[in-house]
Amino acid sequence: MNALPAQFPPLPAAPDQFIWSPNVQSAYKTIYDAYDRIIQLLHLDDSDPLRLRYHSDKLAAEIVPILTAMEEGSFNGPTLPPVTREYTGRRGCPRKKIDQAFLKEIISPTWNISISRLAKVIGTHRHTVRRNLRSYGLKHTYLNISNDELDLIIKAYKQRKPDSGIRYLTGFLRRHGFRIQKTRVY
Repeated sequence: MNALPAQFPPLPAAPDQFIWSPNVQSAYKTIYDAYDRIIQLLHLDDSDPLRLRYHSDKLAAEIVPILTAMEEGSFNGPTLPPVTREYTGRRGCPRKKIDQAFLKEIISPTWNISISRLAKVIGTHRHTVRRNLRSYGLKHTYLNISNDELDLIIKAYKQRKPDSGIRYLTGFLRRHGFRIQKTRVY
């Protein structure tokens, strides 16, 4: 049998301008603590079967769900694009270019992300995001729909699901491609 390392390996270094989320850090700490308990238990001379069973059950309750979630790859969104730098040959900082397919996907109504929030997430300025949207001919605007048409859609939804609230309604609208101001829905 292979000898276990005395120390659990640390988290790998995060990519540039990225820190591990609190969920990842919490999962790492849980696994680290469990590993430490196992090492201590294995080094004891008197191995009590009841104690081993207790720790086995505790591991199954704490670690297995974390490993299962990691295996499933619970994140199903688009991966962040590398923001490429385009050297223009002029003075100043190079121009940042954002992947067109990524922008097209992320500004769809299903994501419901503002330009400012998107810029913060990918590490650029909001003007850079707007300039790239303009250069690709993409629009991040609200749907041009009359109040009467919107009322018909909302009434049809409320007839099918009368007990659902405003959040379910906005989710329904987003899922069906309707990007509408909140004030018009409320």
